[in-house]
Amino acid sequence: MKAKEWIDKIQDRINRNMIDVEIDQEAVDEIKGIMEKATPKKPNWIYDDEPLCPNCGDVLDGTEEHCDGCDQRLDWSEW
Repeated sequence: MKAKEWIDKIQDRINRNMIDVEIDQEAVDEIKGIMEKATPKKPNWIYDDEPLCPNCGDVLDGTEEHCDGCDQRLDWSEW
């Protein structure tokens, strides 16, 4: 489920005064994960010449805005 779908689902439950802690916690966790991947992170470096995704460890080529493996947004400001 996408963040918007989770937000709509939670809002609907709030509107109907129906709260399910398990489902709502799952939604909150999913939204947190989406927000974390949307926040740019600096790549990790091996031997100063091979950048790796800070989230999943995939090798990066230095031109992508997001990791192809996990969609983590990247910050190349110091590269």
